Formats: sequence, structure tokens, C-alpha cells
Amino acid sequence: MAIHKCTSKNGQVSYSDTPCPAGAAAARFGGDDADVGGTAASVEYYDIASPGVAAAHATWNVSYEYTTRVERGQCRIASVSTTLVGQIRMPRWTATQGSPAALRAKWDRYVSALKVHEDGHIAIGRRFEKAARRAIESLPAMSGCGQFSTLAKQRFDETLERYRAIEKDYDISTGGGRTQGAVF
Repeated sequence: MAIHKCTSKNGQVSYSDTPCPAGAAAARFGGDDADVGGTAASVEYYDIASPGVAAAHATWNVSYEYTTRVERGQCRIASVSTTLVGQIRMPRWTATQGSPAALRAKWDRYVSALKVHEDGHIAIGRRFEKAARRAIESLPAMSGCGQFSTLAKQRFDETLERYRAIEKDYDISTGGGRTQGAVF
């Protein structure tokens, strides 16, 4: 299920599982969403009474490929390409009909804040992608090309460990999004 980020002409941002209305700036995010059904009470239960359950979740995966060339008897990295695939799983309240407008507005603010937090995780993935590419590009020239596979993987894995720690610190420093307003 896709999430649509809609920005109205007056700058109000909302998220929806339906396309944005005409005249609104739109962005679409892929990912499987977690449906939250039922009444307003069940929405509050889902958020408050489910300790340890993430209301939203971002994942990213980076892969790389490189080519080598021999120049003056030395093997060098010729090019490095990386690919980032990110996915954000968001809660979606499926039974808003009949719920008070104030509660729906509270939910919208909550989901918007969750999205900001999860976007932060994807941004860390983007920074990792660039750092991993630079780490592999900076491998020194060698007498043979056979060693590059092991060294490239080693550089990639070392960089990945640093960025895993950055993600953990991000979650700690933001309280899992609470300091960014993700509190229902």
C-alpha cells in the first residue's frame, strides 16, 4: 500500500492512503502499511497499550558493484555503483468514520510525526550509501585484482557497522520519534 504525502496550498501536510486532492503538492511512498482498525478507543489502545511494538518501521538495504582496471601494472577501482532500497511501514487507521474530528486531527499529527522520524532512518541509509561508495572507491591500487572482492566487502561491512550505531543513536536521541512529536 502506498502512502501519499499531500501539501495544501496553505502548507498543511497530511498523509493518506488515497491520492492527494487536485491542487495539492504530492509525494508517494511505497511500503506495506499496518492497518489499525476499529473505533477510536482501539486506536489509542494500539498506540499506548502495546509497549515494545513499533507503530512505524523503516528499513533500507544498500548493495554495491564495482569494476577494476589495470593501469601501469597496478589494479585499481575503475567505478563503483550503489543501490539503496528503502521501505517505510506506517500505521493506517482504517475506521475513522464516526470518530471525533479532534481525535482524527490528533491521529494525523501523530502519523505525520512518525513519518518524519522514519524519513530520518531513510536519510541515514542514504548517507551510508554514499559513505560505502567512497570507502570502496578509496581502496589503494594493488598488484593484482583478486584482493578487491575481500577488501571491498571489508570496507563496506566496517562502514555499515558505523551506520548501524548511528541509527541506534538516532532512535535513542529522538526517543523513537517522541521528541519529534510522535506521541499519541
